[in-house]
Amino acid sequence: MSTVLRVGGFAFGFFTDDHEPPHVHVRYSGGRLVMEIETERIKRVTGMNASDVAHARRWVRMHRDELLAAWAEHFKKEA
Repeated sequence: MSTVLRVGGFAFGFFTDDHEPPHVHVRYSGGRLVMEIETERIKRVTGMNASDVAHARRWVRMHRDELLAAWAEHFKKEA
């Protein structure tokens, strides 16, 4: 995973073979989740409690523009 943002102990990133829609993989304290950036829709959660998920959602909301720009840049290079 290429980490593009670290905040509050959370790491946010993408995998090289990721696909649309823009989404982010989040790691925190041994747990992981996948969330669509624009809609904040949770695709998968492993090892995170509801509070962790709420914090991840808040960070995605606060850094949405940055994450979308990083997605565009990351996958422009891969194309």
